[in-house]
Amino acid sequence: MNKKGFTLLELITVIVIVGILAAAGVPLYLNYVKDAKRAVAKATIDAIYTAERVYKQKTNQFAALADIAAIESTLDIDLDPAVEANWGFAVTTTGAAPNDTVTITATGSATGNATGLSVAYDSSTGTWTES
Repeated sequence: MNKKGFTLLELITVIVIVGILAAAGVPLYLNYVKDAKRAVAKATIDAIYTAERVYKQKTNQFAALADIAAIESTLDIDLDPAVEANWGFAVTTTGAAPNDTVTITATGSATGNATGLSVAYDSSTGTWTES
């Protein structure tokens, strides 16, 4: 008698291997998603920092701005509405003009898809902080 097909042992082995691969792959995927969300915030912070430098050229000082509306109106830039829905931005200044520095912080909004994430850029050291 010639039977074709898989044995129960072979099927269980395949299921175990697929389960191990999924268990290893899901955390990696979630980290890639977080990194992509942070990259969006970093790109927006770069745009804000560029606008801040232009503002400083005109006024000889950086502008401390508490929210997106103030950033857009004071720096005369338009941020992507999708970014605004997921991130909140704030600009703080340190020191006195003309030697002042700026720190730009992006915090994931509670209603967006970046909840719990934050990214900050400090112009005095040129460093990024992520969490």
